[in-house]
Amino acid sequence: MKFCEVRFYDENHNNLIEKVIMPLGDDVRLQILIKEQASKYLETGKYKKINWSIWKEVSSGSLSK
Repeated sequence: MKFCEVRFYDENHNNLIEKVIMPLGDDVRLQILIKEQASKYLETGKYKKINWSIWKEVSSGSLSK
């Protein structure tokens, strides 16, 4: 499975709120997850608007002996 890093910023896009790793693949599912996460920040009342950026692909894997 592939992942991406989504960075959430305040309304002015100046302050990074949080970096979240999310599954990459289904664009519709990714947008739903992003909007759900952004809604959590809005519910705090601390922010009026949330911006986000989708950053580099993050790969995962494992190796065993």
